[in-house]
Amino acid sequence: MSLILPVSVGNLPEGYCRLSAQQELNTWASLLAVTFPLNYAIFNYGSNAPEPDQQGYPWVRLDGSGNLEGLYVFSNGVWLRPHPVPPESPVRWFYRDSSASLVSYDGGAAGAVTAITGPMWEVDTDMSGRMPIGVSDDFALDATGGAQEVTLTLDELPAHTHSIGASSDTDQVLRTKAATGDPNGGTQGTIQTDSTGDGEPFNIMNPHIAGFWVKRTARQFYTV
Repeated sequence: MSLILPVSVGNLPEGYCRLSAQQELNTWASLLAVTFPLNYAIFNYGSNAPEPDQQGYPWVRLDGSGNLEGLYVFSNGVWLRPHPVPPESPVRWFYRDSSASLVSYDGGAAGAVTAITGPMWEVDTDMSGRMPIGVSDDFALDATGGAQEVTLTLDELPAHTHSIGASSDTDQVLRTKAATGDPNGGTQGTIQTDSTGDGEPFNIMNPHIAGFWVKRTARQFYTV
């Protein structure tokens, strides 16, 4: 992008006489004035903090490797840059490190949370022990539910049968039923198998990896 600057030319003194080409060049240079337009911005640039007399201008700060870090402004004695995620935002991040390290993560620091101090992120305890699921007709926003293990009821068991092996005892039972004169060959009733199973709950967790769901604190700015 080009910037066109107006140049004003002064007047040569009365009776001016050029003594040399260099003198004439110096004279013309001293008479030229460049006017910067009012919408022209001046800013600081680099990895070192600007000098006090430059604190009225924004600072485009670079990190130690020369990469762009962000744009800072000087206010109340410190250089400030707003965090890209607003304070107390509904955004949640999945953090796979210790809760202690979260204090200094992403430019945060230990201490009370204010606009310019304290951690940037904190653990969202509402998400502890829970997996996220997309909102749908069946799941309203912020709805909770589910369990890590279940115990099946009788109605939840699949339909099934049990085989009964024949033996001399079984044959005697059948003969007794037949002696009653039942036209179907015995009295109506059931033969019950031995009970099995303990009814213990079983785990229904999917394969998973644990971490912390974290949310933004009320801190607003990075500082230098």
